[in-house]
Amino acid sequence: MAFTQTEENDVRNLMHLFIEDLRPPEHIRPKLDFGYRIEDQNIFIFEIRPQWNKPEIIRHYDFAKISFVRNTSIWKIYWMRGNLQWYAYETPSTGSLKAALMLIKKDKHSCFFG
Repeated sequence: MAFTQTEENDVRNLMHLFIEDLRPPEHIRPKLDFGYRIEDQNIFIFEIRPQWNKPEIIRHYDFAKISFVRNTSIWKIYWMRGNLQWYAYETPSTGSLKAALMLIKKDKHSCFFG
């Protein structure tokens, strides 16, 4: 089930702050930037980079996924391995989106930022 309009507004506000804090300096952004998208109850965080062999093509590479489970009101955190499969993060769930974003930012297990 997708977010309600109020929930989606709250998610967008938090994500905007998170992404703005994560973004590199302006002069680096053509080579590396960050963004997010919302699909149903999932939030995907991705890198934005030029394609290595055709720099005019811009690619989005997912590296984190946060899923809201409505019936338990928890946020599950996933990371993408090199095999392009999603795996539950070491601390797999939190009670708030803000807490989930802090876990991703701290990246204690080097799953998101290497």
